[in-house]
Order: sequence, then C-alpha cells, then structure tokens
Amino acid sequence: MTTGIAEVLGTVAEIPTKRQAEQLLADRLRPINSGHYRPSSLRTLGDYAETIWLPQALPTLKYSTKRYYQYMLRVHLYPTFADVQLRSVPLGAKSVEILTARKPAGVYPDALVFSTDKGTPFDRRNLVNRQLKPTCKKIGLTGVGWHWLRHANATLLDAVGTP
Repeated sequence: MTTGIAEVLGTVAEIPTKRQAEQLLADRLRPINSGHYRPSSLRTLGDYAETIWLPQALPTLKYSTKRYYQYMLRVHLYPTFADVQLRSVPLGAKSVEILTARKPAGVYPDALVFSTDKGTPFDRRNLVNRQLKPTCKKIGLTGVGWHWLRHANATLLDAVGTP
C-alpha cells in the first residue's frame, strides 16, 4: 500500500461504476480502519540516532558513558536495527495526558520523556543505587536487581494464569 496524500486507484475505464470505486476504496482502507495497518516512515532508527538523539544526548554525558553508548549502538543496535523504519505508536487520551504532564512546556519536542532532572537519560546503575537498593533495604529485601525483578514479575504473572 502506498502511503501519501493521494493515490490513484485506477482509471474510469478500470473502475466504471461508483459501487466498484467504493468497494475498492473500502478494501484499501480496511487494514487502516481495523488497526492492523502500520504506516511506514521515511526516518530510520540509524538516521534518528545519528541526527537527533546522539547530538542531543552525548554532550550531556561523561566520556566513558559516551563511549559505552556509541559502542552499544555500533555493535548491538545498528547491525540489526539501523535500517528499521520508525513509526508512531498510537496512545490513548489518558496516556497522552500522563506523558504530557511529565514533559515540561517549552522543551525540545524530541526531548526524553523519562529523564533525570538535568534532561539526561537514566543510568540503570544510578537507578539501582539511588532508588532500588535503598527501597529494598527499607522493606527487608536483599539481592534485588533488574534480573531478579524480571523473574519475580514472570513468576507472579504465571501464578495468576497470565498466558
């Protein structure tokens, strides 16, 4: 399916009746109206990372973190996802309201929604050391990390019969 402002579906000779034209249009719109259509984008993940995200995020990071992010992109993400086209994800009204409240007015439109007070990306080690470990210590849990939480979540979901 071609995406764009207008698309020629056929000539009058190919679609002689109004009923046939309406049926052809309904067939073309069915995937969109059913929610199964995923529009393509002209921007790829690699393009977005190089032109938007890296220039914005890297200057805010310390040298070792910059090197780590560049390594992760080059070795792990770009080989698989660099040419993957980005697309918009539809959100419900409540989700938009919550996310809009988290992003202050006057902020760059492509700024991170979930970021530190300085606008930099969260660092998983900081979250563990500043949030997770102190909270777990208060409630008496030891040895808790992201992997442990992942398995605890899977176990709890399995216990209640989530497929």
